[in-house]
Amino acid sequence: MFFTLEALRAKKGDALLLHVGPADDRKLIVIDGGPSGVYRRSLKPRLDALRAARAPGGKLAIDLMMISHIDDDHIKGILDLTNKLIELDDDQEPQPYGVGELWHNSFDDVVGNGSDELVKAAEATVGSASLASASTTGIVPGEAMSLDGALVLASVKQGRQLRNNAARLGIEVNPPADGKVLVADGDRSRIAAPAGATGVEFLILGPSKERVEKLQADWDKKLPGILAKEQQAQAEAAAYVDRSVYNLASLVVLATAGGKTMLLTGDARGDDVLAGARAAGLLDDGPLHLDVLKLPHHGSSNNVELDFFQSFTADHYVISGNGEHGNPNVETFELLFDSRRGDDRPFTIHLTYKPEDFKPHRGHPYPLAELQAVLARETAAGTPYELRTPADDAVSLHVDLLDPYDDR
Repeated sequence: MFFTLEALRAKKGDALLLHVGPADDRKLIVIDGGPSGVYRRSLKPRLDALRAARAPGGKLAIDLMMISHIDDDHIKGILDLTNKLIELDDDQEPQPYGVGELWHNSFDDVVGNGSDELVKAAEATVGSASLASASTTGIVPGEAMSLDGALVLASVKQGRQLRNNAARLGIEVNPPADGKVLVADGDRSRIAAPAGATGVEFLILGPSKERVEKLQADWDKKLPGILAKEQQAQAEAAAYVDRSVYNLASLVVLATAGGKTMLLTGDARGDDVLAGARAAGLLDDGPLHLDVLKLPHHGSSNNVELDFFQSFTADHYVISGNGEHGNPNVETFELLFDSRRGDDRPFTIHLTYKPEDFKPHRGHPYPLAELQAVLARETAAGTPYELRTPADDAVSLHVDLLDPYDDR
């Protein structure tokens, strides 16, 4: 039985592969595809290597593809992949991969009709060029919208295009929810993932059904009034989309197989993850100890507090980020270590890039000396941790929870 999380080098984004199931029926789940360039440099090479090992000359089965969040650094690589499949189909060339199902809560699915008009008005205020450059510069001119809001707004069209690509390729979208939005909804949140998989379960912890329904009702109520105004419509639309971003929590799932657990958090806020876990009864008996905790938002300290790490302890902490936007933040490491005081269980921190290779952001170098000082302090104090990064010639790292992973 395999239950392995593979984290690819995905620049500032996420690109994960989940290998799960018995040796004679293992499943491949692709979770996010990273920003521009990651499909070509990391995701495609790994999928092609798996294809060569598992289906030489044939089609690699991707049993489930999941988008945790409509943001460029999660969705772009999947959009590149599906665009390539369409291109090959148009040219009547063989398909290298076959996708069984797609889990994807697009902005349009959440808010329903009217998103086109509001998004266009918001874009007019922020500026299409600004949106296009926001993901690389980290700057949005003016005060109409935050960076997070602008990045999600820029990704709305990408999410819509992915939906269109899935339809073009005949990929079923959100089958556990009958094609509707996937939400945390009591017992309906427990899903065999992918469909028909043996011994594999996903428990959806976010977004909550209540939050999505509230956003939908609020959207329907306010949209006509915003669009009816002439002078202030654009600014109000930008501000409204920005506020809505925080109600579009990432798809958060607890994956379980063979008695082992992985909490996959996307870009969700820590308080939202905690709320989802409490609603599911996971914290009724105190902190939940996990085998793997994939940290939210590339290790940003904006998404976690001490109570998050105290509520979710783990044997393995996985952080996907290359230093851009300061992620992973040094403060996040400090919070993690503080949460383990008095806990003598060993744990491993997995980074998709070596700290010395972290990128600068907006002209400011990553505070490497600060991070090294924190790590040195914990080593000297005897904290039972280990830091792991991919080998120099590897595009990914593996965390094996059951049988040691192999490509067969």
